Amino acid sequence: MGNNPSTIGSSSGSSSSGSGGPVRPTPDDYDKRRLTNLYNTPVESAQVFKRKLLTGGSLPFVYHEGICVTTKAGEQYLVHSTDASGAQVITEARHMSNNWESVGEVLVPRGNQTVGDLMKTARQDGGYNLLTNNCWNTVSKIKKSHF
Repeated sequence: MGNNPSTIGSSSGSSSSGSGGPVRPTPDDYDKRRLTNLYNTPVESAQVFKRKLLTGGSLPFVYHEGICVTTKAGEQYLVHSTDASGAQVITEARHMSNNWESVGEVLVPRGNQTVGDLMKTARQDGGYNLLTNNCWNTVSKIKKSHF
């Protein structure tokens, strides 16, 4: 199943919720060909990860959440929503800080799922919205639709 990379972006830095600034391109950002290949890559498994917000103090129940996807080739990517870019983004997991911790069990996809399928679901309700389309909503939509 192909996806149109012109409508999907990438972010290779560990963009952080609450950082207050835009996500800027880095040398690691994917060009159209690499992004198309990534989006067509089959998913082997996934696991939810969370970390404390970088801003907002240390409230015990307020955290940033994403879903770390492992492809059949063994590559790992973090899918999450961020107010820094106003969108749902995918980041190479190697850019995740040590502040992220796994939550729950390893999830196995129902049927043949691709990275693009998960991203399409993540973005189905538009860009980031603190109340209705935040990082928790993104993880929930992906889990419910694909695992």
